[in-house]
Amino acid sequence: MLYVGKLVLTLLAVVAVARGYPRWRTPSLLSLLVGVVGIVVWVGLAKVQRMSGINEMLFGPTRAEFDPWTNFAGEDLQRQVFLAFRFVGLVLVVPVIEEMFLRGFAMRYMQAERWWEVPWGVADRTALIAGTLIPVMLHPAEALAAAVWFGMIHWLYLRTKNIWDCVAAHAVTNLLLGLYVMKYGEWWLW
Repeated sequence: MLYVGKLVLTLLAVVAVARGYPRWRTPSLLSLLVGVVGIVVWVGLAKVQRMSGINEMLFGPTRAEFDPWTNFAGEDLQRQVFLAFRFVGLVLVVPVIEEMFLRGFAMRYMQAERWWEVPWGVADRTALIAGTLIPVMLHPAEALAAAVWFGMIHWLYLRTKNIWDCVAAHAVTNLLLGLYVMKYGEWWLW
């Protein structure tokens, strides 16, 4: 229930500031390709980090995992509602909010006090470093994966100069991650 509440509040925030987003530009096929490569990178490097023992050293014996089949045993409707909200968050809300915050605000702010004047698709070294460190700090149990994955999205952003390419790549990776977790039961990844 807490996740649903956070999702609803985040969705309201997205809608409240939507006028400040850049005009929609159809994402390129390159963004879809980067999203597909992204899932391989994310899962592979997250597993390397986990197997290295770093996570256990930093976070204790186990990271919290949420298995909807165990937590909602015998409660099919609750499980289905949870999974619906989880996928809406993963695929629609998180990509928009993370990309607009990271590339729309934080990276542009690192380049100029009047950040709103920094053109979309432009990033200097300081912005790229901040644009990597922020996600690494937000995904500590997948820090290695976050550093490489967000680096790939930086490349995409600089190449296409379209924030919607970043949102699309993020959505594709997250959708595939959700499907991967469901198929293989690796709940620690979400």
